[in-house]
Amino acid sequence: MTVNDIATLACLDCGQTSAVTLAFAKTQLRMRYEILYNAHNWKEAMGDPPMEFDLAAPVLVPPLPGTSTSISYMQTLALPLGYDKIVWVKGSQDGGASFTYELKPRDRGWIEHNDGSAFLTATTPQIPRYYYHGVPRGFPTLSPGILTITPITSAGTFQITVEGRDSGGLEQSETLSVSGTTPVSTLNSYSEVHNISKSITPTVALTIAPAVGSSITMQPNDENLRYTILVVWPAYSGPFRLRVGAKLKMDTIPNDSSIPRISGLFQALYYFTRAAIKGRQKQADADQADTKVAEGLWLQAKNAELAQSGSFQQIQPKVSFDPAQVWEWGTEGNW
Repeated sequence: MTVNDIATLACLDCGQTSAVTLAFAKTQLRMRYEILYNAHNWKEAMGDPPMEFDLAAPVLVPPLPGTSTSISYMQTLALPLGYDKIVWVKGSQDGGASFTYELKPRDRGWIEHNDGSAFLTATTPQIPRYYYHGVPRGFPTLSPGILTITPITSAGTFQITVEGRDSGGLEQSETLSVSGTTPVSTLNSYSEVHNISKSITPTVALTIAPAVGSSITMQPNDENLRYTILVVWPAYSGPFRLRVGAKLKMDTIPNDSSIPRISGLFQALYYFTRAAIKGRQKQADADQADTKVAEGLWLQAKNAELAQSGSFQQIQPKVSFDPAQVWEWGTEGNW
């Protein structure tokens, strides 16, 4: 069902078919969809096939305010812009022929307290063992320096805001005016960019080039840039190839003919939308009744996925650590 289908049906059932009510229903549907989408790692939200990357070279953590030197090496990887949450990570030492190493998800604090050997001031021959979500960035690499923003085609006037930490360790925010095809550059040189946002969407596509490194493209419908950052520990000089399973960012369903990616939420979205319309009509009891039904439906969809995952995990083969794959797994006694 499309956004328009769900919203129109909810309006008809409530006896409210005005254009104002229909617009209100679509707004409420989109807001509720964002909440439900982010509440669970839906199977239909997983990027497929998994991504593969060669592990980037280790870099020193930029100095914090009041310090002059970096404290340790870290290894980070910015996922493509369309990806949101990392779900699993595996590693390969043979260029991707086999992924025998499973990296465990751990909080940074857990690593600090339980595996101090992972925090070193030099790279290490140890295979990475853990991963965690780093701080999201508005530009994918550290220390991009001065950013130059160029419209790919002629643009009307709009503003673009850059937020981040400058080379001196201070937090900065600046707003630049963009028009035509004229390049504009930031006043500050950044060690890390937290966010890049536009005052309006859509606009023309923009090329954003750092002082050093590769440029990125901000697409016409991008309101802001926020890259999900994968951090692996310990820092490793490689070679090492990663296979990453990650959840896609929410589909924004901007058009009335857009279909929400998560099909199991259609009924819940209908009842949530209907509840919003009834709440607008000051029908408190009816609002609460529909909200209760909607909450039950989305939890049912979530629990159905969890139950399926649980069934898959009930039986797991017992496999010994065998990176060279010398065992004959078809022979009884080896498994």
